[in-house]
Amino acid sequence: MNKMINDKLSFSDKLDSAPSRGLWVKTEVIGGYDLHTNDKGISELGEVIFHTHNMIPIGGVQFVMEMLYGVTGPIVVPTLNDEGIGVQDPTVEPSGGMPYPYGQKVCLFGVGTGGANENNLTALEVKYNEYKVSNMVPFRYTALPLSESDKLKYFGIRQDEDATAYFLKTFDAAPSIKHLYKDGEDGEDGSEVTSDVYQSTSEVGIESFTETLLTISKKDVREWFAYHGGIEVPRVNSIGLFTAVYDEGRKDYANIKLFSKLNIPTETLSLAKDMNIIYRVYGA
Repeated sequence: MNKMINDKLSFSDKLDSAPSRGLWVKTEVIGGYDLHTNDKGISELGEVIFHTHNMIPIGGVQFVMEMLYGVTGPIVVPTLNDEGIGVQDPTVEPSGGMPYPYGQKVCLFGVGTGGANENNLTALEVKYNEYKVSNMVPFRYTALPLSESDKLKYFGIRQDEDATAYFLKTFDAAPSIKHLYKDGEDGEDGSEVTSDVYQSTSEVGIESFTETLLTISKKDVREWFAYHGGIEVPRVNSIGLFTAVYDEGRKDYANIKLFSKLNIPTETLSLAKDMNIIYRVYGA
C-alpha cells in the first residue's frame, strides 16, 4: 500500500490561509518614522505609514527548501549580479554538494519605484515568479568615495560612467529572534518567554518571530533623483530582502537573489526624517 504525506511550510501572505500555523503563514511589515525600543527590547514606531505583509516568491521558497535539505532546486534563479550589480564573477563557489556557499543568508535590502499604480495610491500585487525589486534605484549615487562607516552599509555596486551606484543596504542590526507570551493588552507585545518555558504549565499562547530593522535614511535615494534632473520627488514603493554571500576580496556581494518582496503605496521621502521598517517573520 502506498501512502503520500503532504506537509506545508505555509509560504503564504494571507493570514486566513490553512493551516493556521507554519513558517511564514504570518508576516508583519511596519513602516514609519520615530523608531524606538520598548522595555522588552521590541522595536516600535511612533508614526506608522503602512502595515502590510510580504510575498516570498518562488526563488525565496526554493532557497529555504535547499537550505533545509541540502539539495539543489530545479530552477536557476536570476541574480542582481546578472544585471551588473555586485560581484560578477564570484570567487566563492558552491562546494561539498551544498547548493549555497558558506555565508549565504538573508542580509541585504533594496528599494524601487515601480510597485504602485500611476495614481501612487494603490500598490501592485507581487507576483510569485518575480525575482527583483520593481524599477530598482540605488541608495547612494556618487562620484565621491563613501565614508568608512558607509562602506559597511552600502553594497551591490555598479560602476556607471559618471558615478558609482550602491543598490543594496545592510540591516540596522543583526536580526533578533523573539519568543513572547500572548498576554499583551490591546494588541501590544506580550511578556518574554524564558528558558523555563519547558517546565511551564501556563495555558497562555506563545508567538515566535524574527525581527529585522531596515532604515531608508535622509540621504538615501536622493542623489539618484537629483542626478536625473530632480523633477521627481524622491520616493519608494517597492522593497525587497535579498540573500547573498560576501566576497571578502572585492568587498561586495555575490549570488544576490531576491528572497521576499512587498509593494506599498508610494511614500515620498521626508527631507528631515529617516524612514524605518520593522520586518517580522513569525514561526507560530
